[in-house]
Amino acid sequence: MTTEYWHVKWFKNRNMHLHPLRKDLVRRANHMIAEHFGEVVGEGPDAAGARQYQRAKPWHSAVEDFYPTPAPVVAQMLAAADLKQDHDVLEPSAGDGAIARVIMAAGIIPDCVEIDPDRAAELRDLLPLGAVVNMDFLTMNPDPEYDRVVMNPPFGKGAGVQHVFHALRFLKPGGRLVAVLGAGLDYREDGPSKELRNMIRQWGGTITRLPAASFSPAGTGVETVLLVINKPGEAMLALAAPTAEAAD
Repeated sequence: MTTEYWHVKWFKNRNMHLHPLRKDLVRRANHMIAEHFGEVVGEGPDAAGARQYQRAKPWHSAVEDFYPTPAPVVAQMLAAADLKQDHDVLEPSAGDGAIARVIMAAGIIPDCVEIDPDRAAELRDLLPLGAVVNMDFLTMNPDPEYDRVVMNPPFGKGAGVQHVFHALRFLKPGGRLVAVLGAGLDYREDGPSKELRNMIRQWGGTITRLPAASFSPAGTGVETVLLVINKPGEAMLALAAPTAEAAD
């Protein structure tokens, strides 16, 4: 029997083989299984980071680096992303859904990752079952299957650069990453920042300074830039993500 979603084959011994026909549903089912079983699922993402975050949550200053993306910045990000209806889209560190809501309004359902359990619960009220994973994005096992990654990662202590390197591993060759990062990416001399700037030059990406006080509606005066980078078709799928070595 074949439906829009499955091909099902029954056998006389009462066994059944279920073959999914939609890759997006397979991905979401895998996310749900991996999140539930955590470290038990060796090839999937694990929830250890989220569990550690939850234990530390009473001391938010030690783990929190969350500033919702203001609407004008979201609009600029999505214009740069050039989303199409058939694109598979990933949003790491999805926060309160400021970006995801606009993506959904364009008729696209993104896969979202969020480390905070409360914000992940809010996202689950917005998105279909299996589209939201509550865990530390940096612990997720990369699978280069997304056409676009759109992200506003945490900035502190070099985390933004680290998140970008990891996110590039989720992009298909030819895919595009759009990220908001601290303005230090333009001038910092630590190894990861220089490595990312070199990659941007090699791949023909751009770093554009956002207007001053772009994030003032989110409660911070941090200066920011917009990174846009396309992953070349010949790029290695296994990129070495550097460790965050220096504080902003």
